[in-house]
Amino acid sequence: MQQSWDPRGEAGAALRRAVEGFGSQVLGSADMLSGLLEDDVPHLPREVALLTAAARSGTSARLAERVRQGISPDQAVSMAAADMATRTAMDASGAQWAVGEFARVLGHPIQVATSPAPTPLAEPEASTLLPPPPVPATNTAAVLAERDLTVIADGAAPPSRGLAGTAAVATGLAGALSLFWLLADFTGAFEVITVLQNIVLLVASVAAAIWVAGKARRGGGFAAVFGITAAGISGAIYYVAFAAEISFLSSGRDRALEVAMGLLLAATAIAACLALTGLARGHYLARHKVRAAARVTALAGGGFALANIIPQQSYGGSSYSIFIGSGIHGWWILWAIMFLVLVALPPLLGLFIPRPDVLRAMLLGWLAFGLSWQISWIPVHNERAAPGLYVTSILWLIVLVGTIVIAAGRPAAQPAVAGPS
Repeated sequence: MQQSWDPRGEAGAALRRAVEGFGSQVLGSADMLSGLLEDDVPHLPREVALLTAAARSGTSARLAERVRQGISPDQAVSMAAADMATRTAMDASGAQWAVGEFARVLGHPIQVATSPAPTPLAEPEASTLLPPPPVPATNTAAVLAERDLTVIADGAAPPSRGLAGTAAVATGLAGALSLFWLLADFTGAFEVITVLQNIVLLVASVAAAIWVAGKARRGGGFAAVFGITAAGISGAIYYVAFAAEISFLSSGRDRALEVAMGLLLAATAIAACLALTGLARGHYLARHKVRAAARVTALAGGGFALANIIPQQSYGGSSYSIFIGSGIHGWWILWAIMFLVLVALPPLLGLFIPRPDVLRAMLLGWLAFGLSWQISWIPVHNERAAPGLYVTSILWLIVLVGTIVIAAGRPAAQPAVAGPS
């Protein structure tokens, strides 16, 4: 029975977005392609299964080889579809459609694939042929270059579960170690604030750890981990330095606090590095046309870091911020500079993340750190909120709203490589 696949072209558009964002090698990585398509078009499970099967059966390599041999794109599609149907016992029309979509994103002008011919080897009719593009591209590298996109090496591989598992352990450990800051033995309102900010870090870290461990090849988990730990390195450095200056604790408790904070810094830094490696290895970072919501959140996130230069609190006529205060001197100035860089890094790096779901995850991780940081500046007793605290709070809220907008939006479909549909 004749069957129409992807009548609105949504799955084909999702496949094009995957190639545009992550390079041609995504067509040979079934697990990665499946995750991308399931996130983009979850309402098209049949089409996603067909395209994933095409990736698993080596369709991209077969098409490229046959075109190099001088075989016409349409005949190459028919031959690859027949081979795929034989290998997978898949419906012939479905195989023809899936291979046709692969050929289209590789830049080969072929017949419309949503209503395939009755048999996989049937010759296309001239009336159904689409006109070639103004500047024909013979391979994926040329297509990506024409669109000013980064071409990623075909030898790269998606992130492994081992990498994700290690990142999950380091992230969860960092969240648990942050609770050891309670050994500093603060009292009253200071203790409440300390408990609140570290509970936020713990919950967010555990959530990110579960996310990256459960969906190692989706990118969102790595992004969430990087969002909270890259910025969190600055907080961990602060804890290490402050713990070394505390003199009112017993020697045993003081030693335990210093060791715990040192481990916290190590775990946070390891988690951030592993997360960045996972994002790079999974090809989740690429140059692309940045949408307005992503630009706004990047600017607000970078502004949040810079706004910490402005006094956040005042007490007894004195003002305090990361650069201002009686205790800010020497290497604390270096720490403040590192704070500016590390806290601004995740939202700014978001400008190079084309997938909205991965960008959303990174911003969620960053928002968790930002919330914890804002809690630490809550005025208590005779302290007063300074102008900087209002500015940073507003900027944090802008990032929150931007994240919601990014999460609610979906990428718009783009024209097919072979011509208008």
